[in-house]
Order: sequence, then C-alpha cells, then structure tokens
Amino acid sequence: MNRGHLAGGTVQDRLENLARKTVNGRIGKPEEIGHAIYFMADNTQSSFVTGQALIVDGGATARLSTE
Repeated sequence: MNRGHLAGGTVQDRLENLARKTVNGRIGKPEEIGHAIYFMADNTQSSFVTGQALIVDGGATARLSTE
C-alpha cells in the first residue's frame, strides 16, 4: 500500500481508495478469501473444476480493465 498511486494519506484513505476500485465498493474480508480457498481445497466441492484461475477481488479486475 506504499507504492505509486497508493502512496501518501492515511491507511484509511488508502483502503477507501482501494474499495472504490471494486465493483462491490468495499474491501474483502479475510473469510471471503478463505471461502474461495476452502472451495478449491475441498475435493467434494471442486472435483469437476480444472485449469481455472479463481479471482477473488470483488470485481476490481473487471473495473480496472475499463479505466
């Protein structure tokens, strides 16, 4: 959070800036990332998933691709 466009300001300012870059308009919670990890690690849930990249970023990738 100290690089480039994120440098300067308070930690809260930086978090709010990052939140604005997501479609959801917020920062993800650790447990939300954990749910994705658990899904991939649990063979009963993800047994038919192959060769995928699971992006868990609240839509930031989609939003940034249009800026």
